[in-house]
Amino acid sequence: DGQETSLPDSFIVHNPAPVVSGAAPDAGINSGNTGIITLTGTGFLDGAMVKLARNGEPDIAAKGTPVVENDTTILCFFDLTGARVGYWDIVVTNTDTLSGTLAGGFFISYPAAPVVTGIDPDFGVNTGPVAITNLSGSEFHEGATVVLMKSGETTITATGVSLEAPDRITCNFDLTGVKTGAWDVVVTNDDGQEGILAGGFTVRYPAPAITAITPDTGINTGPVVITNLSGSGFRPGASVTFTKLGEPDINATGVIVVHRGKITCTANLAGVAAGLWNIVVENDDGQYGILTDAFSVEYPAPTVTGISPTRGANDGSVAITALTGTGFRSGAIVQLTRNGQYPIQATGVTVVNQTTITCTFDLTGKAIGAWNVVVRNTDDKSGMLASGFTITPPIPVPDFTASPLLGTAPLTVQFTDLSINNPTIWSWDFGDGVKVIGVNQQNPIHTYQNPGVYTVALLAQNTGGEGQIIKENYISVVETPVAGFTAEPVEGPAPLLVQFTDTSDGKPSKWLWKFGDGGYSVQQNPYYLYKKPGVYTVTLTVNNNAGADTITKTNLITVTELPVAGFTANITSGTSPLAVEFKDTSAGNPTSWSWTFGDGGTSNDQNPVHVFAGPGTFSVELTVANDAGEDTETKEGYIIVEQGLKADFVFTTSNPANTAPLTVAFNDRSLGSPLRWSWRFGDGYVSTERNPIHNYPKPGTYDITLSVTGLAGSDSITKTIQVISPLDAEFVADPVTGSAPLTILLSDISVGKVTERQWLILKNGQNLAVIYPGEAKQIYTFNEPGQYTVILKVMDEFGKEDTEVKNNYINVLNFPP
Repeated sequence: DGQETSLPDSFIVHNPAPVVSGAAPDAGINSGNTGIITLTGTGFLDGAMVKLARNGEPDIAAKGTPVVENDTTILCFFDLTGARVGYWDIVVTNTDTLSGTLAGGFFISYPAAPVVTGIDPDFGVNTGPVAITNLSGSEFHEGATVVLMKSGETTITATGVSLEAPDRITCNFDLTGVKTGAWDVVVTNDDGQEGILAGGFTVRYPAPAITAITPDTGINTGPVVITNLSGSGFRPGASVTFTKLGEPDINATGVIVVHRGKITCTANLAGVAAGLWNIVVENDDGQYGILTDAFSVEYPAPTVTGISPTRGANDGSVAITALTGTGFRSGAIVQLTRNGQYPIQATGVTVVNQTTITCTFDLTGKAIGAWNVVVRNTDDKSGMLASGFTITPPIPVPDFTASPLLGTAPLTVQFTDLSINNPTIWSWDFGDGVKVIGVNQQNPIHTYQNPGVYTVALLAQNTGGEGQIIKENYISVVETPVAGFTAEPVEGPAPLLVQFTDTSDGKPSKWLWKFGDGGYSVQQNPYYLYKKPGVYTVTLTVNNNAGADTITKTNLITVTELPVAGFTANITSGTSPLAVEFKDTSAGNPTSWSWTFGDGGTSNDQNPVHVFAGPGTFSVELTVANDAGEDTETKEGYIIVEQGLKADFVFTTSNPANTAPLTVAFNDRSLGSPLRWSWRFGDGYVSTERNPIHNYPKPGTYDITLSVTGLAGSDSITKTIQVISPLDAEFVADPVTGSAPLTILLSDISVGKVTERQWLILKNGQNLAVIYPGEAKQIYTFNEPGQYTVILKVMDEFGKEDTEVKNNYINVLNFPP
């Protein structure tokens, strides 16, 4: 009927939604703006917007206004700075809000691939995990993965990967059972870019460890067969070497690896140095283990085959001209030994060569009998010649006296044995045809019946031998009297009364005495008084019916007089120190002198020189004496001594240890009022101050000399100051990380002069080892895994100490299986 109605704006006509089919280029880096990107598709409208979208990340809108060239092409670019790497969706939204998406159509990456330059540690043992403490390089990013790769082998993926910095990653690899050799280290960032360190990591078998060697000693005259070199980690092809500092290595031959824990081999020790040697086992992969000071190379024990002479007497020394045998070494000692006796040590021992020794034994007082001859080398090995030397008593040395030696017949003579070295049999020949011998004939009495002159012989014997003495024309038997006398006393002060006693033989009937001072007597036993001092010769002449005899005793009687003390001095006054020469002027022939000088000094010289060291007034006394008595002379206040000039000083240092730099204050303590002072400090500097202060910046020994001058003259004194270098403990170790057992070298690099050192090894605060005294180059083996603290304590020659502590310094990794 033509009626109509309408619904305004109730139907919408849309352009088709845009479709994104491609992008060129389709990737960019997250460090700035991309280049122009051309998007292709359909349904693009003017004013369309473009963005990159990714789940969980902020959208990245195109910079500026995209250029819609037509409905199939859009030109745009993006600022990708800091954007997350990976695939992003490209979204085009038209002005009618309809949009199209190309899922994962654009890839964002880092600007550069990672670069791997190093790995620490760069090796590991195929018995368990290894911790990588520093995988170094550049362009590492969070989310990176780390693997080890080797052709033909399963890839080893790291665990616990931690990005410490863009140039450092830490991680762990489980190397259990993997193939040994070089592996590539591969780091892959989360954008898929990777860096490779070709052959950067080495997988090794566990290093060999040595625990014992059997036998552990050998003689340096030939080969030794090692029946059991025990330990762990030994591999076929391993080598065995004996090493000693300063000596050529000994390479073992016939090395057989019985199993991983045992090796047998042979070492030729002929001519090598004696002492402790290290044992080194090196596997074919270059890894080695050391057992330090494990094998002792020894010299063969000496043998003793002969000695010349073979006997000696126990009254002195015997020189051994040839002690023969084998294996004698320089420094050997030689002894005689006997059960129940102290050994007799030889002196002057000379090892002529390996087969001959010369020496000397002091046998004085040693027990007689057979003794063993022992030679002991410096390694305490010894050889013995049983009962090779005999000690005998000394051969008697005969001697005797007889009384009287002269007399009238018949003359009875007492013979007295004076032989030494304990003779046991005496044989006498009296010269008149009579001989006696026996153990009871030591001191015989013999009577000579006829006048004559007789020679007497004595032969003395013991188990050591015999000795003889002959005294020619020893006994004289006469018919005439033989004069003889004694006198008492023979010395004394005047007047001296002397009794003379006739001891003449031959029954004299007359006596004539001459006393030497003009007096005489015809009595048999007279007394005589000497009134004047002097020395007198006495003569006695005796007579009987057969004739006469005279005896003269020259200077027999000495009559003395009392001394009278007196003295003078060449100088009696002056300044200290004052040397005075005293001269004895005493009378009466003194034979002893006793001086006291008033300052505590004394002398027994006749004409002494005495030095008075200090000022004062001194009295001098002289006492003289001889056999007649003594006398004393005292001179009061005789010597006057004034104070002389004497240099002296003291000093105080700025620190009690005298360590450099050192400031020293010097104080003059000179005596005698000096007027000028001159100091020389031993380092080229001088001063004229009385009490100077001087600085010593460097360690050293300095001689300080003070010279003073005054009215009494000049004097100087020198004293020494020792300036000590500061002591600062320091050390390093190599290596500081490795698998157990780990052998390291600790090196003392302390500043200052170290005289003593002590190394301490701690684990978890507990002492494991104390090495004292320690070496400057100290080798130590850690047998258990863990982190160890090392402490070095040092001391210098002045007792100063310093300590260096390095906590958790040594990192020992787990045992290999």
